[in-house]
Amino acid sequence: MTIDDRVERIVRDLFGLGDITLTDETTPGEVPGWDSLGNVNVMYALEQEFELQFDDADFSQVRNIGELKARLRHHSIT
Repeated sequence: MTIDDRVERIVRDLFGLGDITLTDETTPGEVPGWDSLGNVNVMYALEQEFELQFDDADFSQVRNIGELKARLRHHSIT
């Protein structure tokens, strides 16, 4: 399963959006239910899924799904 697939599955599961398709340009504000609490839940779920730990700057500066996936790739390499 790719990073894209894993991120999309997490967002679908967390927000109950079985039919959502995420693009690199999708912003959290475009995902129903992705508010500040949702942001924390996404961060935690991604940390568990990818076995990593974000620092505050890593996640708070992400503006869209493409940037989020880039951060995940960066953490997976380092």
